[in-house]
Amino acid sequence: MILEAFIVAFLSFFYLGWSNGKFDLAKTISVNIAATVIGGLLIGALFYLILPAYIGILWGWYGVIALPMIIGSVILIIMSSNEDGWGILIQIGKIAVVLIGFLIIITTGFFHSDELYNIPQVTEIQNTSAPNGIFDPIDTKHVRLVDQDLAYSLAHNIIGSDINNLGSIYEIKKEEIHIQMVKNHEYWVAPLEFQDYWKWDNRKTSPGFIMIDAEDPFAEAKLYTGYNMRYMPSAYWGNFLDRHVYTNGYSRVQLEDFTFEVTDELLPRWTVSKTKPTINNDGYIVESVISVDPESGKIEEYPVGQVPAWIDRVTPERIAKDYATWRGALVHGWWNAYGFVNIHEDVNELTTVTTKNGESQEMFFVYGSDNKPYWFSGMTSQSYSDQSLTSIVLVDARDPTRMIRIKMSGANEQGALDAVNSYFTNYPDRFGTAIIPYNVYGVLTYIIPVDSHTSSGNIFQAVGFVDAMSKHAVVRETKELALEEYKDYLATKNINKVALTSESQNRFLTGIVQRIGEVTQSGKSSFRLWLDDSDAIFSVNPTFFPVVSVTNVNDKVNITYIDTGDTVLEVGKFSNENVKARIGKDQIALDRETANLTMQKTENWDKQQELQKEIERLKGR
Repeated sequence: MILEAFIVAFLSFFYLGWSNGKFDLAKTISVNIAATVIGGLLIGALFYLILPAYIGILWGWYGVIALPMIIGSVILIIMSSNEDGWGILIQIGKIAVVLIGFLIIITTGFFHSDELYNIPQVTEIQNTSAPNGIFDPIDTKHVRLVDQDLAYSLAHNIIGSDINNLGSIYEIKKEEIHIQMVKNHEYWVAPLEFQDYWKWDNRKTSPGFIMIDAEDPFAEAKLYTGYNMRYMPSAYWGNFLDRHVYTNGYSRVQLEDFTFEVTDELLPRWTVSKTKPTINNDGYIVESVISVDPESGKIEEYPVGQVPAWIDRVTPERIAKDYATWRGALVHGWWNAYGFVNIHEDVNELTTVTTKNGESQEMFFVYGSDNKPYWFSGMTSQSYSDQSLTSIVLVDARDPTRMIRIKMSGANEQGALDAVNSYFTNYPDRFGTAIIPYNVYGVLTYIIPVDSHTSSGNIFQAVGFVDAMSKHAVVRETKELALEEYKDYLATKNINKVALTSESQNRFLTGIVQRIGEVTQSGKSSFRLWLDDSDAIFSVNPTFFPVVSVTNVNDKVNITYIDTGDTVLEVGKFSNENVKARIGKDQIALDRETANLTMQKTENWDKQQELQKEIERLKGR
């Protein structure tokens, strides 16, 4: 590295000395020796500190030599006399070469917009009602109610109360708290970092990390100690994590997104993506993921497609954002999206969410129904200034070039956040935080935790369920209350909970009523039934199914529902074979819609014929 620094310094400060109109060899040699020695030391120090990646145009050297070349040339121009014409021309020529090189770099998108557009392998889904196949009907046991700010507050509480006084040496850094799925449960995980150089110099190792339950805002954070983590972002010299990886064979790749994760056995690891440009100095793709043991420093590399299941973040947020941006903007080329003429035909851009505390975010880390992590964002037309939604994008966080785009209308994340915040106009210290999309009974729904900010940190206050189509928000103190009222809202909007979900999620049951009772929540009534051979309780809305109000024990009933894994399941269709009541027009229309939509979702020919007969029968009612 030092030899490289001397070579770069010599090239950067190359100078021809002139005296009285004649070439002066002694002057030339003395100036170049001085420039090489001083520049070499400075550039060597620069290498050690910033760890430049040798990758991209000119094998990455452009980023190393550009700044010293320009600065050195300007200094030599100033030092030169009027007689040093050739030396000045050489310095000006070097500056021109560097500037032209940078021009090529910054115009990469202009020359290669089609290639950038096609890097992500996109699956387009035409669906204006629900993102089926990505988000299953909601399992209320796994809703993220703790945002990063609240996790940061909870982590600080636990480290501040530790009897070993760890808070005097170590700290939690908000930017290093990351969400992770550990044994099918979401947690925020944060390492204990050194507060400063002197604390590091005194201890040399970090004792562990903190895990915060992301699904339960009332659970205490847990401190895990007994480790000796030496390689950390807050360590120094050879123990500095980035330098440790860089100097162990990874100086000629781009290292991105250093993330602290734990295995299912709670073994701490640092993970980092190894990326490279494919189009000049742009069009980055992920080649592999590197895992670093913070205790031993052992480095393991996993190619994409062979990454262990415990690693959630293969795709860095920057690359996910680039892919989604290119796909939305470059549909008709660079000039249409970014040219001086305001064309912007079919251009879509990522929605930007700004919270009350002034923080902005475009991509959110979420988990789909396939248990895969994704980078999620809504997209809106560049020609609109409102909060409309044209589609949502999901960039696979473990399969970097895989992206799903679901075309649908509705409100974007900012609109959903504003709908929740409107509940708290009289409470300016309360605000919605993370915006996480879920499929709640077939409807794209944003679930938004609500925190209050105090001098001691954030405190959980409520949770909001927002219909992405209408921006209707239900905000209550607990997820159970919010979900119950949101179900009622869906019922009153004539949204059939079975029809809008994939066929594999539907459940049909005929049984004998063993128990029945009426419950009232938030001023609205529903009937709860327990049937024989069932381990769940079924909730029936009497607004849609009035026959439930005259249903008795031992009646034989038929129900359709979605098994979300909850104790209480919402019924999408209900009939009582012991009560021959007239079926209302609204119910007939709803049944027809159910049959039609269900038939559209099945690829089985026999099933389609059966459903077609059911539709004809319903037409005759």
